[in-house]
Amino acid sequence: MDSDSLRQSTSGSAKTERHDARDSGDKRESFWNKLKLAATEKMGPTEAERFCRAFQQVYNKLVYEELTLDAARKFINSSGFSGK
Repeated sequence: MDSDSLRQSTSGSAKTERHDARDSGDKRESFWNKLKLAATEKMGPTEAERFCRAFQQVYNKLVYEELTLDAARKFINSSGFSGK
């Protein structure tokens, strides 16, 4: 592979990665918006806000800090959100 082909291949890969990251970000944003909308319909805006914040904290801990499922349950229970 010559240097021009390599440069084009690398440039194309970078564009694809940026596009994939943007799509992934859009999907995440869409998920959080749908969650908040559904929660608001079921429990009202104040409780929905608390629920979504607690849910997002648990999600971030599970995904980024490798929190165990049992620890996540304890975290949810200690957050003061009863879900009722």
